[in-house]
Amino acid sequence: MKYINLDTQYGLVRVELVQNLFVEKYTEQLRHLHTRFQSEIGSGPPLGLFRGQNTVYVQNQTDKFIAIIDELNSYNINFPYCVNQDSLIGQDAAGQQLLNQLHRSFTTAHREYFAGKKILKWSDRFESNFTVSEEQLDRVLYLTEIINSMVHDTEFYMKTDRKPDNPKQVFQQVELIANVTNSNPYSDLGPYVTLEGSFTEYTKDDYKYFTDSDEFDTWVGRDILGKDFIHAYYDYDDPTNWDVSGQLGYSGKLAMDIGPTVKSDIIKSDNFRAWLDQYGVKYSEKMGGMPVGTVIEGKELLKKFGMPSHYIKVSFE
Repeated sequence: MKYINLDTQYGLVRVELVQNLFVEKYTEQLRHLHTRFQSEIGSGPPLGLFRGQNTVYVQNQTDKFIAIIDELNSYNINFPYCVNQDSLIGQDAAGQQLLNQLHRSFTTAHREYFAGKKILKWSDRFESNFTVSEEQLDRVLYLTEIINSMVHDTEFYMKTDRKPDNPKQVFQQVELIANVTNSNPYSDLGPYVTLEGSFTEYTKDDYKYFTDSDEFDTWVGRDILGKDFIHAYYDYDDPTNWDVSGQLGYSGKLAMDIGPTVKSDIIKSDNFRAWLDQYGVKYSEKMGGMPVGTVIEGKELLKKFGMPSHYIKVSFE
């Protein structure tokens, strides 16, 4: 058998690896990235979590959205969505739908930019082309990234009837990452540029290892520009949009389940399947994930990690 050892400030976490061709090459990538770059471990996004009513916070976020969109429109790029003082204050499904729209504008614009296109757009569903001068481009991309971060922070305060009231029903993981952006001291790249070669797309053969089984608790971490299907389900989003997908590739991320609710509990539910059927989307085991192994030592320690911790050493045997 082969293992990954995470030596943390709380003690040792030990993962027994699945033995297959994919895990062999994935482990080599992990080894390379965690040798060269800083290893960090912290709680992953708690998908479906509703933190409760917080009118003051949501109003502050609303004010920031309005200011950012006003600035974007000052560059004559016709941002397609409007946020006003009442848009999010209800903290309900209508507010979540607006956040879905704001999020998709970010992912679509960035997809076009990273594809090298000179004419960008906000949406594939309606006419939304725009151009940005070289002088304004960095600022516009920065503002859309801020919108993206704010959307994910604010949606914790938007209630839908799919977001569980019981925290134990929220799907939670702890993520190990290799910090492959130039924000760490070992990179000589420009601001917040991901190291070239750190992300690898899955091959056709890799996908045969995906599963929706609850047999495993350690998975390839999510790398996605957009949302996975569970995230979209909780948000009442449309799974036919281009940026709702399963995993497309992998980097230096490893995700370990820590709660009583796991991904298979959600995606195998009648409500999840009904949501897919509503949009004519066929269910697939690929919606589960790529299994890596099982935590055999120190699983109780994983619940101690909140904000990312740097006091960690990753080794392989």
